[in-house]
Amino acid sequence: MSKADKTKLLNANIEYYLIMSGYSKEQLATKLGISLASFYNKVKDINKFSYPEIVKLFSILKLDDETKLKLMAA
Repeated sequence: MSKADKTKLLNANIEYYLIMSGYSKEQLATKLGISLASFYNKVKDINKFSYPEIVKLFSILKLDDETKLKLMAA
């Protein structure tokens, strides 16, 4: 999966979560313990997330194992 495809998949999962939960992107950033600006920068490139942040993000988004693997694959 290309970097662009991983970014699209991550963004789709974030948008889905936000719609289903009613949270804003700012609230999601707060849950991750990062600023909104950092959140936007990291969402543009999943590789910018630290390991603890990505684990927390995946947990918050309740991603299935298949999606997690797709996002983390090289």
